[in-house]
Amino acid sequence: MIQKKLEVVYQPFDKTTRVPPGTTLFSAAHWIGLPIDSTCGGRGTCGKCKVQVLQGGAEITTADRKQLRADELENGWRLSCQAKVYDDTTVTVPELLRVPKAATMGVNRLVLLDPNVRKVYVELAEPDLEDQRSDVERLRDALTAEGFDMKADLRVLRTLPGVLRAAEFKVTAVLGGDQLIALEAGDTRGENFGVAFDLGTTTVVGTLMNLRTGMAEAVRSTLNGQAPFGADVISRISHGMQGDEAKAELREAIQRTMNGVLHELYEVAGVSRDRVYETVVVGNATMLHLLLGIDATPISMMPFTPAFREPLYLPAGEVGLDIHPGGYVQTLPVIGAYVGADIVAGVVATGLAREDKLRVFVDVGTNGEIVLGRLRQARPLHRCSCRPRLRGQPDSLRHACHRRRDRRRDPERPHRAPGDRRRHRAQRNLWLGARRHGSAAPSCRPARRRGQDAQPGRGPRASAVRSPDQYRRRTGILARRERLPEPA
Repeated sequence: MIQKKLEVVYQPFDKTTRVPPGTTLFSAAHWIGLPIDSTCGGRGTCGKCKVQVLQGGAEITTADRKQLRADELENGWRLSCQAKVYDDTTVTVPELLRVPKAATMGVNRLVLLDPNVRKVYVELAEPDLEDQRSDVERLRDALTAEGFDMKADLRVLRTLPGVLRAAEFKVTAVLGGDQLIALEAGDTRGENFGVAFDLGTTTVVGTLMNLRTGMAEAVRSTLNGQAPFGADVISRISHGMQGDEAKAELREAIQRTMNGVLHELYEVAGVSRDRVYETVVVGNATMLHLLLGIDATPISMMPFTPAFREPLYLPAGEVGLDIHPGGYVQTLPVIGAYVGADIVAGVVATGLAREDKLRVFVDVGTNGEIVLGRLRQARPLHRCSCRPRLRGQPDSLRHACHRRRDRRRDPERPHRAPGDRRRHRAQRNLWLGARRHGSAAPSCRPARRRGQDAQPGRGPRASAVRSPDQYRRRTGILARRERLPEPA
């Protein structure tokens, strides 16, 4: 029996998809490329993926009652990762879940404009019987006279004869380093663009740069399309371990996300994709591996070895990005398995290692990193996950830095067992309570069992710490005070 598929409409996009009964609204949105934020990986614990069901209804789940208020439940709000479709449904996705906030302004510093992509306009002498050089030799000689080297691949060679003769040998050569990306008719030096991508675990940000002026033409951000596979890099690596199809799903998800950002940038800035010749992509090592379709499993286990750490310069067609067909994708070097190219980009952009002044660079994202450095001495101090802090748990970055600072201050300090620390805290709390109420410290255990009267000399053993003075002697506070000189 053929199972009937149900229609789901997402507003205000007016996007429609058809899914089997029992599919969650979150999964259905993912199938049509509609990103909905979810930091818990679809487990219903973060409460960020809520949508409003306008038609069709959805049962209220236990997770809905925990994460949503009573008035929200009455108005049809549900967690999309828990709401399953059993009828034709129409939902509204809130603006905050569709377009994450991204920094579009910052502190600028003066840099010399020296892009890797250059446009060189040349007017070549037309061939005749006395000058029978090939088209490539003619173009290379003209570029050499301008101070540029040139290499051409087969794709460009196929277009060379037609472009030269159609433009009467007045052309603009587009060079990416020494590689000939394209040959364009006429003088097109005023249209030279590139895109910088920050490929985050949660958010992807793209900036369209004018390589002629050095100015940002447009900035767009969106949620990472890999979110349904997990909120952190380990969850996504685990999904990729299921086989080649799973790795392809992760790669295609991030490619759709980045191409969606590219199309928005083109539309806002009024730029053709054929005038975008290079893309620089930074991110942690796992995100770069998943973008390129490289197995990231070794990053998740000892000794945490990535497949590559060197910068890569790859054809955009092989990576799957929708820029000029002859364009290239550049990645920055990776420091380690969990300190990626985004940190290298931050250090370069801030000039952290170019000044004598000691400074700290902090990247607070799904994964957080701290870099301390000055001239020729920049080095990463710590890397940890910032997700616990975003969920209201203790600040892992701050506590990690304190731990490292304590170890540097006294590296030979003996390590206390967790049980000793718990007993020390319990005794200290007892003494503070006694001091606050002006009485002896109470027993660590209840004086009597429920329903029984207290009897002298009977019941649970009392605490060894009976008074503030005993606590001082035991912890050494009183001894230290006795050694202090008397005030004059």
